[in-house]
Amino acid sequence: MPVGNPVSATEALARGLRTTFVDTYQRLLAEAHPLLKKVMDLGLPSDKSSELYAYFESSPHPTRWPRGEDIPADAFRARNWTVENYDWAKKVSWHSNDEADDQTKSLVDRVRDVAGAFQILPERIFFQVLTGSVDLDLLPVVPTAPDGAALFATTAGGAARFGVTGGNIVTGTGVATVAAVHTDLYGGIARFLRMQDTEGQPLWPPELVGRGITIVYGSANELVFRQAFSQMNHVQIVQNVAAAENVAAAAPSNVVLNSGLRFNLWSSPRILDNDWFVFLDGGPKKAIFEQVREPLQDDVEDFGNSDRTRSTKMKSIQWHARMGYGVSLPYQAIQINN
Repeated sequence: MPVGNPVSATEALARGLRTTFVDTYQRLLAEAHPLLKKVMDLGLPSDKSSELYAYFESSPHPTRWPRGEDIPADAFRARNWTVENYDWAKKVSWHSNDEADDQTKSLVDRVRDVAGAFQILPERIFFQVLTGSVDLDLLPVVPTAPDGAALFATTAGGAARFGVTGGNIVTGTGVATVAAVHTDLYGGIARFLRMQDTEGQPLWPPELVGRGITIVYGSANELVFRQAFSQMNHVQIVQNVAAAENVAAAAPSNVVLNSGLRFNLWSSPRILDNDWFVFLDGGPKKAIFEQVREPLQDDVEDFGNSDRTRSTKMKSIQWHARMGYGVSLPYQAIQINN
């Protein structure tokens, strides 16, 4: 909607109308999902129009020093990448007569819901980057990682990404059964443990895997994932099958729950296919991050500060912020590709 178009409040001005359903479209998603902080770094500081980041590749490991030979020497390199800051904004206008005559007394409250929408902006961008989707209201281009590859890739720079065949993509076996989810989960965990640093040594200590795993999947697959990670559902399924076949039901075992690992489940309608994603909570940096150049601000136009309002009776509020979003080296994230 163009910036100059005001709120259309005509239907809310009729005298005697009841306000029972006035909150029908009150902003329900006013905050980002609580698990977002486990998979995305938020609020990194920024003081320029774009930020240049860098990291060093792995330092060398010691090698044997044969007697009489020069001491073994080696080197390592740095990599850098840039993340641009963008302006994010929205303005809403309304006629002061409509505000005064609004029988629901909620027009301005609904206008101010826009501020809440800024709270879920990082989540929207997280899923844009996660799924590689096109959304011209968000990032104009999905960023790549510092190694030149996409967030999820089998290779980078012409070699197996992170030193393991398949990189950080695991070919899935589908989401039709609990067994398939379990198989692919352990395939993902095994892939983490096989990753190598740039010197060819194991990248992940096993204890970091034990600090927690966050799993993100499409809402259409909610049932099978809840069954896969719930002992009660697992028990009930086995007992129901046994009853149907008129056989004794032994106490079932859920290999995922018995592992002792901690899992966080996040289903989202923003994932539209059967792919799902595994994140290590213990990673020192998250795969996707936000930098903040200018935090959210609002500007109010009313009779006290605006010539436009005084001459037209049009009020408005506009919100604006400046942030950037990028991808770090994503060795803590795996796509289960179905």
